[in-house]
Amino acid sequence: MGVLRGYLANADRVRTQGVEADLAADITDRLSVYTNVAYTDATYRRFRDAPCPPELSGGAALTPGQTPGAAGVPGAISPANCDISGQVLPGVSKWALSFGGEYAWPARQIGKDGDFYVGLDGNYRSRFSSNPSPSAYTWIDGYSLLNV
Repeated sequence: MGVLRGYLANADRVRTQGVEADLAADITDRLSVYTNVAYTDATYRRFRDAPCPPELSGGAALTPGQTPGAAGVPGAISPANCDISGQVLPGVSKWALSFGGEYAWPARQIGKDGDFYVGLDGNYRSRFSSNPSPSAYTWIDGYSLLNV
């Protein structure tokens, strides 16, 4: 009896579509701001020979005439592959947002004229799967970052 560890596979067909909007404005000669938002729908259209998610792997490999065991049962017979057609692509959030601004003022430093800048940037992305075969164990929660 072998143990299914994983393998490489190529999806037959994927689809990525979405919409994005950007806006940037110079409020004054010294202050500029921007924002953008993106919605992405990225799915496997056909992927019938995909590696199974972690909760369906790890047991003995399925051979002809055997029936896979219940999901997540240690030592159970694991399916050799899974049909994940219609599932989301890994690493792609449905929503991504960003915003920011910059303020500049003239300054003279070591005998040179220039500008000093201060800025703020923020972004958010919604949850996404970190595994090619979506799993209850491999979702990354949405998060925000703020840079000053």
